[in-house]
Amino acid sequence: MHAEAILGRHSTLEVKSIHLGGLFHAEEEIQMTAAMPNFVGQLQGFVYNGHRYIDLVKSLGPELSSLPTTTFKLTARFVNSPPGSPYLPATFRSKHSYVGLPILKAYSSVFIDFRFKTLEPNGLLFYNGGKRSDFVAVELVNGHIHYVFDLGDGPITLRDKARIHMNDNRWHSVSIRRPGPKTHTLAVDESIEIYTASGNNMHLELEGILYVGGVFKDMYTRLPSSIASRSGFEGCIASVDLADTSPSLTEDAVVPSSLVVSGCEGPTKCSQNACANRGVCVQQWNAYACECDMTSFTGPTCYDESISYEFGNNKGLIQYNFPPGRQPDTEEDSIALGFVTTKSDAVLLRIESSTTQDYIEMEIVEGNVFTVYNVGTQDLPLGEVAVKVNDNNYHIVRFTRTGANATLQIDDYNVQTVSSIGHQSTVFTSMANIQVGGKIARNGRSRIERPFSGVIAGLSVNRLRVLDLAAERDPHINVRGDVQL
Repeated sequence: MHAEAILGRHSTLEVKSIHLGGLFHAEEEIQMTAAMPNFVGQLQGFVYNGHRYIDLVKSLGPELSSLPTTTFKLTARFVNSPPGSPYLPATFRSKHSYVGLPILKAYSSVFIDFRFKTLEPNGLLFYNGGKRSDFVAVELVNGHIHYVFDLGDGPITLRDKARIHMNDNRWHSVSIRRPGPKTHTLAVDESIEIYTASGNNMHLELEGILYVGGVFKDMYTRLPSSIASRSGFEGCIASVDLADTSPSLTEDAVVPSSLVVSGCEGPTKCSQNACANRGVCVQQWNAYACECDMTSFTGPTCYDESISYEFGNNKGLIQYNFPPGRQPDTEEDSIALGFVTTKSDAVLLRIESSTTQDYIEMEIVEGNVFTVYNVGTQDLPLGEVAVKVNDNNYHIVRFTRTGANATLQIDDYNVQTVSSIGHQSTVFTSMANIQVGGKIARNGRSRIERPFSGVIAGLSVNRLRVLDLAAERDPHINVRGDVQL
């Protein structure tokens, strides 16, 4: 480095220019190589008076002239060197955890570096509020980094343009800079976004603490509306660099958390037998969860028996009525239930519309399970004729619909499918009610037709646990006739 300086009467060093890797004569636009040879090799991490000039020039990219008071001349080229190992990593074990660091120093410039890895697509990474409407935030939204800030002229959001989603359990690097009063940059791995502000406010007046990994629960609803996050970050954050400090998220936290620990733990991985009864294992960071909706079972691993109701021989019905104004239109439906019966003909379940002839009906016909549905065009039947279910054994039925196409599976037998031909409607319009254990006659007399007798358990309709609601005496449930828990 060569600095041209003038010693004033107060012995102040006034730096006019900085030369890195060689000497350059600005007036003649020639490199001064006669007296001293230029450096040959690679340089990184150059810092002078707190300014990281190599990072600054790289973040500006082709916009080297965007800073009104500073001129850059670049004849070197940038190379991508593999990042080193993350330092000072910390694990955020829950979306409800966070730590607090001292206020972010960002009055006239912004410098935030960090690395992260996660399996979650959403979560708040950093937030520091300020006076009036000023704030700065970094969040993960649908697997992409959003840098959101407000200097008083309204919120601005920079988004990475990376082709991949960042919630892939790999380390990703984020660098945020404000190299000039109106210039803001966001670099995520190899993706760089540059924004030039048009407002008049030059200073970011922050106050309070810098939240890392989230904020306390009741604070999310009070965050600026331009911040999408409604939960914290779950995963690992490392290599945090805030210009003049590289804090440890555990040892330097002014607001610590027992759910944030040193090192990068996890993720705990799903295994083939993690969930019983064909439950679906859902990967989380420090644990896993089992989705049991299509199993007819319940509990943390889909092993526990679900709520069941016995339907007697004297006809009974459980009906769920969707609240007015909350009758869904669905393009996809998923239904699962378990049952025991000796009846060869009965209706297990029927879903009706309040405004159209749309319906889904799951029934037993001559001892075989069929599902017939109509979403506005024609009746489409789908059945399993190879399996008799009126044998007093426990059977599980799974039905899914996507548009006009559907699948049906009994126990572990082959999946039956139906695909529509030609133009078909795809939306079930205004679901009004779910009838369980029979169907109500449509002649206005409320008579139960084709009643079921036996036990029905673990019913899930689009993740709505109807029998659980009945056991809880939900006001939208009506239980009539020969039915008991």
